[in-house]
Amino acid sequence: LVQYVVLTEDGNASDDAVLLDDDTVQGASAGTVRIQARLAEDAAVTPAEQDYILTMPTTPVTVSAVQSLTLANGITTLQKDPVQVQVNLQLSNGRLLPDIFAAASPAAAPTAIDVWGQAMRNLVALEVSQPPVAAVDSSTGLVRPLANSPGPIELEALVSGDGSAADVRRTLSIFCNLLPLDGDVDVGPAAEQGAGPPHPAVVGVGSLLSLPVSVNTAGLPLGSYDLSIFVDSNLVTLQDVTRDHSGGSMDWNAELLPSGVLDIAVSGFVPGAGLQGSRVALFTLHFVTRQVGALLAVEGTINVLKQTGSAAPIGPGPAGRPFVAGAVLVPLLDENGSVLSPGVDANTLARRSLMAAPPEELVLFPSASSSSS
Repeated sequence: LVQYVVLTEDGNASDDAVLLDDDTVQGASAGTVRIQARLAEDAAVTPAEQDYILTMPTTPVTVSAVQSLTLANGITTLQKDPVQVQVNLQLSNGRLLPDIFAAASPAAAPTAIDVWGQAMRNLVALEVSQPPVAAVDSSTGLVRPLANSPGPIELEALVSGDGSAADVRRTLSIFCNLLPLDGDVDVGPAAEQGAGPPHPAVVGVGSLLSLPVSVNTAGLPLGSYDLSIFVDSNLVTLQDVTRDHSGGSMDWNAELLPSGVLDIAVSGFVPGAGLQGSRVALFTLHFVTRQVGALLAVEGTINVLKQTGSAAPIGPGPAGRPFVAGAVLVPLLDENGSVLSPGVDANTLARRSLMAAPPEELVLFPSASSSSS
């Protein structure tokens, strides 16, 4: 029922601005215009003090800088849920647009910052350096993890310039370290905010590499487990597997497959009430590095996860399902500390590595099997 009229400052019809879609003013040239609001059934002019004076600048206002690029709450490691990107833009007229991806409260009328922020979102393109590892939505500013990353990946906010302005951008280094969901197995240290990759880099030939293995029991008591872990025998030698859960027993056996993949089978039994939790420590794999300057792919399958005193399984899916959070890439660096960036997700690279040709020499293990009770 409200109509808007665009006039010159002295009240005459204006050609300096055009009213579009009843609520948008587009400037045709520099100058000052007066906007009046009138009821549709009343042609009477509203009092001048209710008019809105709008100045069309002679110099276009552009984005001069992406002042800051962060993730909500200072998060640097993506674990499971999407995280909100926070972008602050600096305009050429000195104005700051804070957190342009923040949604205006539906219960409150949008502020001028909200309106500007919504318009600026269309100017900002968000990208990640490794799309298979993380995905970002430029319309909402949400970034979510898809796989584990062996090192940092780059999140970029870009505002493309035109004839009157240059491109402006800012990047942020983030990590993806997936949390194990119900019935999934994780490899590496606990994923915590700011924890970085699933496992820190290992430097130099002959270095010790310890990989803890844990499980999310989905709130159910774990009574027994049988897991298979696969690694490239060209890159590491298995030293030992040690039990991390109290009570019960654990057995393991390592078999070198014709492809050169080392198949480590680990099974265990937990007596009494069993173990339960989102991250129950099962055992730790101990390796010594044989080669460096490469990424060690660690992959596994869940053969058995059973509840205490029952044959009922824990977790969805059939036996033999692959690790998700536990599919990791461990950087084995030389003394120069080179960081490799594979550009593919951990699952893909792990399977590619585990299908490699047989090694030229057989790896000798200190012990073919062991037991811990």
